Amino acid sequence: MPRAIRRPFTVGDAMIFVAAIAVGTLAIRATLPDLTTFKADLNRTPSPGMRNFLTLQFSLSAIIPYLASLTPAMLIVRLRQPRPGLRRVGRQPGLIACGAATVAMAIEALWIGSLLARGSGFIHGSTVFVGYAQQVSFAVIGGWSALALSGRWRPESSWIDRSGRFLGICWIGVTILSWSRYYLT
Repeated sequence: MPRAIRRPFTVGDAMIFVAAIAVGTLAIRATLPDLTTFKADLNRTPSPGMRNFLTLQFSLSAIIPYLASLTPAMLIVRLRQPRPGLRRVGRQPGLIACGAATVAMAIEALWIGSLLARGSGFIHGSTVFVGYAQQVSFAVIGGWSALALSGRWRPESSWIDRSGRFLGICWIGVTILSWSRYYLT
C-alpha cells in the first residue's frame, strides 16, 4: 500500500478560502436586508413564533452563502497537488460531500437563473439560498450513501478530508434547521 501523502495548509489554500469568504460576503450583501430593516420587521410581528421563524430564516440566509462559497473552494483545495491519486481521493467522504454539493449548487443555480431570467416572482432575494439548501444536503446524503453502500468509504485523517466532511454535515444541519423553523412557530 503506498504511503499516504499529507499536505500541510499552505498560503495558496488560505488565499482560496479568503476569496471564497469574500464571495460569500458579497452574496450576503446582495441578498439580505440590513439589520435595521430586519429589526423593524421583527418589531412589527405580533407573535413570538413568527419572530422565531424570521430570526431563524435570517440566520440561515446569512450562513448558507458562506457554505455555498466554501464548498467549491474546499473541492479546489482537495484537488491541488500534492495529493494522493484520484482513485484514492475519490473514496474520501470529504471530497464526495464537496463534489456532490457543488454539482447540486450548479444545477440549482441554473434553475434559479432561468427563473430570474423569465422574471418570475417566485424567487425572493432574502430566501433564495435557504430554498436550495435542501437539494444540496440531499446530494451530500446521496453521495455518502453511495460511497458507504459500495464499501468504498475511506476517510483520510487529514485536515482537508475532515473539513470536507464538516461542510457536508453543515449542509445536512442547515436543512434540519430549515425544516425546524416551521415547527418552532
